[in-house]
Amino acid sequence: MSTVFISIPLLLFTFVCFVGFVVNLLRRSGDNGSFPAAHAMIRLATLDDLPAIVSIYNEAVAIGFATADTTPVSVASRQGWFREHDPAQHPIYVWADAGSVRAWCSLSPYRPGRLALRFTAEISYYVKADAQRQGIASRLIRHALAEGETLQIKQLFAIVLERNSRSCSLLEKLGFERWGFLPGVADFAGQECGHAYYGQRLPWAGKTLSGNAAQLCPPPG
Repeated sequence: MSTVFISIPLLLFTFVCFVGFVVNLLRRSGDNGSFPAAHAMIRLATLDDLPAIVSIYNEAVAIGFATADTTPVSVASRQGWFREHDPAQHPIYVWADAGSVRAWCSLSPYRPGRLALRFTAEISYYVKADAQRQGIASRLIRHALAEGETLQIKQLFAIVLERNSRSCSLLEKLGFERWGFLPGVADFAGQECGHAYYGQRLPWAGKTLSGNAAQLCPPPG
């Protein structure tokens, strides 16, 4: 029987390659290269989630330049907003980890009541401060994009304060383009800030739409 000898340098080389592979995989997995917990999930929000949703939003208010609100909102004041989001058309999604809501995103109608704009929606997203830079925002946005055809959304856009550079970079990474800019529309105690509009036309939008869409916009002639 022959004996196989494996040299120590070869073992070290193999180990270094393996470590490099794992580190690279981690870097690609999220915003800061970390995996979310295995038991985390994206699901539709329920009214019971509203206190957590409001708490996360108020964290963003306190941090500044993540929303145009400058004072905290109450759970009672957001109940109407929550009920206006029909899960079948304009859902609110939450990222739940071990039963705790760590982030959320909402899809809201663009200028509600104007039928010609029914295929366009605005996306908003917020992540709890201690859960940021873990790829959660990316996953929520990707989930919303993937649900676009089911929800009959052709265009999705986000309105971002120009000083929120992290959010601008994230949207660009996910295929959103800068569609417009309103300079100086927000004022934070004398500090003016513009609004950037980032949008994306979803891949399914070229397909034939259901219902009477063609009748609403008949061809000329």
